[in-house]
Amino acid sequence: MSLALKDDLRRLVRKIDLKVYQTYPELLKALEFMFKCTIGYNGSEYAPTYEDKDSDWMLVGDVPWEMFITSCKRMRIMRASEAKGLGCTISHVYTVATVLRCLSQAPRLPALDWGAIIRRCMKYEGQIAESLSPDLACKSGILREECLQLSLAHANQFDPLLSFLDELSDLSRFRTLELNLQSWFLSHLADLIKIFSGSRLEKLFDDVANFIASLLSGEVCTVEQKSLLRASCWNGLYPCMETSLDTREYVSNMENCMEVLFFSLPVLHSDAIPRMEQLHSVEWSAAVRCLAKARQGWLFTLLQVSEANLVEGDGEFSKVVKTMQAKAKLVQIGSIPPSELGKLKAYLLNTRSDG
Repeated sequence: MSLALKDDLRRLVRKIDLKVYQTYPELLKALEFMFKCTIGYNGSEYAPTYEDKDSDWMLVGDVPWEMFITSCKRMRIMRASEAKGLGCTISHVYTVATVLRCLSQAPRLPALDWGAIIRRCMKYEGQIAESLSPDLACKSGILREECLQLSLAHANQFDPLLSFLDELSDLSRFRTLELNLQSWFLSHLADLIKIFSGSRLEKLFDDVANFIASLLSGEVCTVEQKSLLRASCWNGLYPCMETSLDTREYVSNMENCMEVLFFSLPVLHSDAIPRMEQLHSVEWSAAVRCLAKARQGWLFTLLQVSEANLVEGDGEFSKVVKTMQAKAKLVQIGSIPPSELGKLKAYLLNTRSDG
């Protein structure tokens, strides 16, 4: 069996066949010969580590040899200071995450200070992540995501958990969260409206709209990350559309959020590079699915096109193109009548193409 071996010394990636060796001492001796340095555990500058089948990074030698050669996916020679406590630390993170996942599914929790427990878990994973190099850290935010999930599941039982979610979803705090946690919040909007009420719900959608709008000019996220966040938001809004919107006091705030999202959609190009085409396709699919559930009166207003839009510059014209593309997709799935496309015919015939 050949597997990748990354070397921190010279930033090289090599291949090694574990079946050639019979014991740990044989393997370590071969590694030292390969890299011309001392590799070990106590007193050595470098230590051998490996990623097992569960994607946990462990120290070479922490399990019986037979188990090691069957579970090892790749190896890395890293500085001993970084490897110190590696196996137990990451395993502990996954163990705590698993416990929280089980508790999230429990009907009720015992009377403990869950607010303090969750905050401590959030802080703990942050400390662990800082002590490891990025490519050795466990899946980014896995424990924090479980903290959010447990808080959401039991927020109605424990006010500190509700306050915790209220704090993190506030725009000023939300901007500081990691990408995966921002995505989690956006994709769980339908769950958040079950625990928030009144003006807090209105603020929730207003904050989301302001955050999405800030992505247009912000340089913190990459194009791919922005698309992921917008798609998460569309997916989070979709379950909110499943029930009657006419009786919801926050409906105007939610529709404003959808409007900001709609005009943040990328224009679809037939010559886009495959990676971007795939991202745009995912985002548009989520958007069309959500728009199809919107109130018809609001939707027709959103998709309204006037001749004035066509002569007000490139910015307005791109909005018109998005509107046309959205109408075509909504007609295709039967959400709006084909006559809506016919209304665009005059505009298309009277508009000069820029090529």
